[in-house]
Amino acid sequence: MVAVGVVSLAGCGGEDEPRASADCEAVPAEVMTRIADGARDGTEFVAREAAAFRASDSEVYYVALRFGAAGGGDETGVWTTDSLAADVGVSTVLSVDGLGKQFTVWPDAEAAFDISPAHPSVGAAKDCLG
Repeated sequence: MVAVGVVSLAGCGGEDEPRASADCEAVPAEVMTRIADGARDGTEFVAREAAAFRASDSEVYYVALRFGAAGGGDETGVWTTDSLAADVGVSTVLSVDGLGKQFTVWPDAEAAFDISPAHPSVGAAKDCLG
């Protein structure tokens, strides 16, 4: 199991409005790998592609990640992270939606920081991925 550093995730519990798709951000392979590093044993989790959305009043990136897993087709889950900078590294990853929680061991964003799977930024991240 990979240890997770805890940092302040200010502004992540509010119901802020998602921004336009022009605010979507690319997700480096290193960030996708970091999320995949938290895969549950036996899931055969393979990260395929990702896109991120950052709400204007938050320091949190919502990452929609399309992945493959044993016994199924491609799925899309959402995680939060505190950075998308590949050279800085990602210190905090949290599972946001049901698929993130089902396929990885990352802490639950809702339990830790009251980030609901219904948060508008979750949908915006998925829209970014398409």
